[in-house]
Amino acid sequence: MRAKKLLVRALIFVLCVLSLSACLQAAAYETTLSCDYKKITENGFVADVFMGVEARYNLTGPTLYCSELIPRFIRDVYGVEATASGYAPRVANGFDCRFEEQTEAQPGDVLIATASERGKGYDHWAICKSVDPEANTMTLFEQNWRWNGCAGVDRVIPLHESCYRVYRLVMDDGESVPTLAELAAEEAAAEEAAEEAAAQAAIQAALSEQPVVQSQDLLQQAIRSAELIL
Repeated sequence: MRAKKLLVRALIFVLCVLSLSACLQAAAYETTLSCDYKKITENGFVADVFMGVEARYNLTGPTLYCSELIPRFIRDVYGVEATASGYAPRVANGFDCRFEEQTEAQPGDVLIATASERGKGYDHWAICKSVDPEANTMTLFEQNWRWNGCAGVDRVIPLHESCYRVYRLVMDDGESVPTLAELAAEEAAAEEAAEEAAAQAAIQAALSEQPVVQSQDLLQQAIRSAELIL
């Protein structure tokens, strides 16, 4: 009787362990809430564009992998050379910034989920395109998400229960790295402000000289009038 009770307890313990393991795996596995698809019609097919960067697919020939998109996105958007391999993105030597893991995603962040985290046979990389906190969802900008000859676009996944880890490009002081577009806008604004200041200075200079010019004109007129009288 005692042996039977021990056997029952052992079976219950094993079932609990298996159930917990299944729950943990299910929580880690990839979940897609929705996704649009576009038919791939040619090599170099552009399925999506985000912040001026294209997500590309080939109809035939070599596959354009998800990891190819990441360094191209970082280079074109931030002007920084980076790699996407292993378990996290990395910045090349010579740049005063780094990738830092985050708990909350924002547009432009890099996402990585390993094969084991996804419950798949391969890793996947993506970029956070937008976040909807109220719906607790995140929309992805990605490459090499295929199904039936189509490219996946605007795939939506859970925001907080996702298997993806989030990395953000930050300066050494922890501040986010500005995009090239933001830097260009700041430079254009500074140039516009400088031009406006120069124009205002020219106007003030012209106004300050006007009374002198008028006085000189009156003096010349008085001299001519005096000459006529004489």
